[in-house]
Amino acid sequence: MDGQLLSKIFEASHMSLTRNLEGITHEESLRAPEPGGNSLNWVLGHLLYHRNVVMKLLNRPPVWDPEKAARYARGSAPLGPDDHPQPLESIRAELDRSQAPLLEALRACTDEELAAPLENGNPRAQGLLQLGFHEGYHGGQISMLRRFLGYAGAIQ
Repeated sequence: MDGQLLSKIFEASHMSLTRNLEGITHEESLRAPEPGGNSLNWVLGHLLYHRNVVMKLLNRPPVWDPEKAARYARGSAPLGPDDHPQPLESIRAELDRSQAPLLEALRACTDEELAAPLENGNPRAQGLLQLGFHEGYHGGQISMLRRFLGYAGAIQ
């Protein structure tokens, strides 16, 4: 596993996310499926929160303001209009801005850096693969939330 290959996961994810977010408004992004589940706004913010985790694993600065990102951490409460969520367009812009530094950091990884153990003893590459899977998992949720909002699938 090398950084070039890892970067491909996030390239494909960004392309899919961009297409699946087309046309969705901020107000729509706050609608959550019932009887449970998170809104598209929360899921997208959660992805961006975890891009900060990727950057931390790569010893790079965060790609999104940690204070804004904290609201989208795992286990945080669902978002509603009264919770002052980040505007969808702002999250989308931050996602786009995160792409270049994220890919640059992944591509710059050496074999030694990828093999280095994390705090849990697993190699860094394994942690990065798990975060790539995590992004793909939630990207699939965004695709389904797009359908929930009444839009046609973006990727045929």
